[in-house]
Amino acid sequence: MRRPSGVSGALACSLSLFAIVLPLNSSTLVQEAHLPADVGHRLVRLGLPVPVAVGTIYLGAVVIGILTYVVSGVDPKAAWVLAGLIGATLLVGGGFLLTVPVSLRAPAAVRRSLRVAETAEWMLVDYNPEEDSSMTQFGQDDYGMDTGSSAVVIVDLVLQYLNPKSVVDAGCGTGTFLQEFEKRGVATILGLDGPATKAAFGPDGSNFLAADLTARVELDRRFDLALCLEVAEHLPAGSADLLVRTLTDLAPVVLFSAAHPAQGGQGHINERWPVYWHRRFSQHNYVLLDILRGPLSDQPRVLDCYRWNIAFYVESSRCTAILDRAEKFDVPDAFVQAEHDITTHLQRQPWRDLVRTLVRKLGRRVRRSTR
Repeated sequence: MRRPSGVSGALACSLSLFAIVLPLNSSTLVQEAHLPADVGHRLVRLGLPVPVAVGTIYLGAVVIGILTYVVSGVDPKAAWVLAGLIGATLLVGGGFLLTVPVSLRAPAAVRRSLRVAETAEWMLVDYNPEEDSSMTQFGQDDYGMDTGSSAVVIVDLVLQYLNPKSVVDAGCGTGTFLQEFEKRGVATILGLDGPATKAAFGPDGSNFLAADLTARVELDRRFDLALCLEVAEHLPAGSADLLVRTLTDLAPVVLFSAAHPAQGGQGHINERWPVYWHRRFSQHNYVLLDILRGPLSDQPRVLDCYRWNIAFYVESSRCTAILDRAEKFDVPDAFVQAEHDITTHLQRQPWRDLVRTLVRKLGRRVRRSTR
C-alpha cells in the first residue's frame, strides 16, 4: 500500500484536530456548566487551571503534528502545513481563553481587588467586605442559564403549601425567584450574594445585600421562607455547617437544592448526596419534607437540577400544617412518578415512532457536537 505524503498526512491531522478543537467558540452552552461543550472547557471543568488547559491543547497539536510528519515520511512541504497547523491551534487556544468567564480566568487576588463594598437598608451583623472570601463571587456574565421558567413553576408550587409574607434568598444570583415571589404579592424580599452579583440582580437594588456565604450570616430579623437553590455546591465543604446554620437562623422553612455527585457545573466543589444535608439540618431540628420533586417530575419547563434536588427543610413544629396540605393534594413520590411516567409513555408508543425519535435524537446530538 502506498504511504501517504507528508502534506496529505498533515492535512488529515489538521482536519482531525480541528474537528475536536474548533467547537471552542461555536458550540452551544452546557446547561449545567454555562460553558461551551468542547475539549478545552471540559478540561477546566475537571479542575485544570485555564493556562494548563490551553497548554494541553497546544501540546496536543504539536505532538499530533510531529507524529503525522514522521509517520507520513519526511516531506519538506509538510513542514509548512505543520507550521500552519500549530499556528492556527495557537489562535484557537487564544479564542478558548477569551470564552472562559473572567471569574474563572482572573486570579483570585485580582477578583478580590475588584470587589466593592455594598450598602443596603438591611442590617448585617459584623460584615466586613474587605475580608469577604465568599466562593459565590459570580459576576453579571456568569449567569447564562435561564431559570425563569423554572422559577414560575416552583414558586407557584411552593405557594400551594405556604403563604409567606417575607422571603430571603441566600445565593440569589439574578434574583429571578425573588421576582416571582414579589409578583405574587410577597411584601418583603431580600437577596444575599457576593458584591459582584449586584450588577446582575434583577429586583430593586435596595433588596440586595452583599454577604459572604462561607461564613455565618446574621441579620437583625427572620423571614417566613429562606431559599438556597443550587448554591451550596459552590462553597467549600468546611463552610457547609455554617451555611445550614445561616439558613436555619433566617427562616423556619428553607427551600433547598444542592448538586448531587457527578451532576457537574461551573465552580462545583462540594457536590453531595442529600443525606449529607439531611444530617446537617437535623442538627437544628429541621425535618426534610420531600413533597416538591414528585409534582415537578413531569414539568419539562423546570431545569433538571431543580427537579432532582429540591426539597423543604422545616422546623419540626411547623411540619404538620404543611403535610396536611400535601396530603390534600395527594402528592406523588418523585421516584415512582418518574419511573411510572417514563415506562408507561414508552410502552404506549409504536415501534416506528420510537425508532424515528431515536434517529432524530442521534442526529441532533451529532449536529450539536459539530457546531
